[in-house]
Amino acid sequence: MTKTMKIVVPVWGDAYLDTFLEYSLPAQLAARNVPAVAPHALKEYVIYTDSDGKSRCEGHAAVRRLAGMTSLRYELLESLEAVAADANKYARKSACYDRELESASRDGDCVVMLNADILLAEDFLSEVVSIFAQGKTVIEVTGGRGLQLAITAAIDDRFRAADGTVSITTAELSRLWLANLHPQLMMHFVDGPHGTPFHPSHLY
Repeated sequence: MTKTMKIVVPVWGDAYLDTFLEYSLPAQLAARNVPAVAPHALKEYVIYTDSDGKSRCEGHAAVRRLAGMTSLRYELLESLEAVAADANKYARKSACYDRELESASRDGDCVVMLNADILLAEDFLSEVVSIFAQGKTVIEVTGGRGLQLAITAAIDDRFRAADGTVSITTAELSRLWLANLHPQLMMHFVDGPHGTPFHPSHLY
């Protein structure tokens, strides 16, 4: 039996919405991502945003395509007192994920917690379903930062289909990232700059 999952994306602010709508979501709409898992494994797609963000999402072609594939739910930040009250954007994101994890634990669902600026390879969600089918319960993915302008330019030039969908293989995405590493990542390397303060979320 296939375990059902929901995708949760907190996104607000024009720049973050631009990246989500033009790059992140189009990559999620690649054939082996949402279209492949929606019929049997994707229970719903949840977007946490504000009123302006919801309006932008509803008017975007990629979101309309998404809504035609799976159940789409919006959660407005201004109506969620515990979430909206926290001025720290990272704490607000965590609060959004926490709400969905709590409800999913009651229903027995999996939760795919995505940043709005993450770029998925063309078969990421199909692989997630395959890993869950093996009995795994947690998948942790390293969020490697890249140079946005260089990466989005390459995506537009080489990996965007006529309908706007972004489709890039794991190998191609890895090569693109390695060629455009964000300088901030150097703080996470074992042989990186000494004495530099950083958040030790990952060590390379």
